[in-house]
Amino acid sequence: MANIQFDMDGVLADFSNGFTRFARQLGMDVPLTSDLTNPTYGTSHVVGGQDRDARIWEALLQDPYFWEYLPAAVPYDVTRRIDLMQTRHDVYFTTHRMGVAAKRQTANWLRAHGVHDPTVVLVRDKGPAAFGLKSTYSIEDKWENAVDIALLSHALSFLVNRPYNQRQTDHGVKRVDTVAQFLDYIDNEEEGK
Repeated sequence: MANIQFDMDGVLADFSNGFTRFARQLGMDVPLTSDLTNPTYGTSHVVGGQDRDARIWEALLQDPYFWEYLPAAVPYDVTRRIDLMQTRHDVYFTTHRMGVAAKRQTANWLRAHGVHDPTVVLVRDKGPAAFGLKSTYSIEDKWENAVDIALLSHALSFLVNRPYNQRQTDHGVKRVDTVAQFLDYIDNEEEGK
């Protein structure tokens, strides 16, 4: 049995798309963007700088539904595969989300996308978390987190390719184009291929 660690934003959920939509709801004229197409990590360059970014974050952290209604970055069949993995493995959803009931919102998002009974762990430092959870496999979109996991735990650390993480070298991190490829890798390891 393996312990599998999934990041949420940029891996399963499309944070940038939700963030820029939220900014529009606040009356800001910003272009919509997506984690799947955005060439730089974060959203300050899109929303017009740190002052606007801070105002959006202040409102976001008070919103009891922001995390719950983010668009998905993966198809429904991928989250259903993750749900099925829970019958054979311990699966953790580790995220550095904050705000009103961030853990509950994240669990509700996962349930709405086909993952029953998710184990959500709110954590800032992913490497020590992977060590503590005894993770076997991990997938991230942020290169620094993937490297920390590779260096500080026994997990095989994966990085899902996104436009904003292409410049970094791997440092013991395996790259995949999709979360489905990550799941295929685990399935193949189980079958001894």
